[in-house]
Amino acid sequence: MVKLHEMNSDELILYHAMSYARSFRSDGTAGSEIGRKFEQGFYDRITKEPRFRLLSKSRDLGMGHELSTTSGIRHETDAVLTDDSNLYVCELKHYFESQINKEMLLVFNHKVIDFYLELIRQGRDVRLKRLFLTRSRRLDNFIREFAMSWGIGLVDGELWPPYLLRSWMLEYASKFEENPIGREWWTMTEDLCRNSFRDLSDIMVPYSPMQVTIDANKLLGPYECRRLVENHHKLFNFLEELNRCHR
Repeated sequence: MVKLHEMNSDELILYHAMSYARSFRSDGTAGSEIGRKFEQGFYDRITKEPRFRLLSKSRDLGMGHELSTTSGIRHETDAVLTDDSNLYVCELKHYFESQINKEMLLVFNHKVIDFYLELIRQGRDVRLKRLFLTRSRRLDNFIREFAMSWGIGLVDGELWPPYLLRSWMLEYASKFEENPIGREWWTMTEDLCRNSFRDLSDIMVPYSPMQVTIDANKLLGPYECRRLVENHHKLFNFLEELNRCHR
């Protein structure tokens, strides 16, 4: 991988999330305690990264800013981080008892939107990204498709996120005189990066504190989401095979 100090903030938070998801062990912890241990372990890891400040932990009802919401409903967020340019709102789920479902991502997304609308109403100019970090049974593709449609960064310890796959490819390109990666894989990677882990303002466009609209051109339809998720699997498998061949 590219050195951590060379990564941009999006790549860096995805790297830490992915590494954490792959390394987390419950060590005999049971029931709801596993979820709390999963959350605390992430806080402990991310606070060691000097680029980010942890603004809030679980049970915070104001997204680290003492915010209300436009709906008036109080929402809990698991973690809010900043690099002083972006806000990263995180949902943390250790979930082996049953499967992660689309409704969990939908609720998380709409909680963040409710806060985002209040930030706009207050005239705050923010860049805001959403990260759903989970350790769970294998995710169904329709979960990945929903995340891709809304630009939610989904990290589950299985597939490396597109931003990190691109870093992986850059490393291979610099290692070998004859680049083993063809143009079609680069095109696929850039396409995936464009549509994953997006700033919410790319989709919900604020025209004024009282007028916000969803840019339907930026929301992906079901065919496009399926295509991107299939390509994500293909790219990950291609790089895994490339890695095995060059060990």
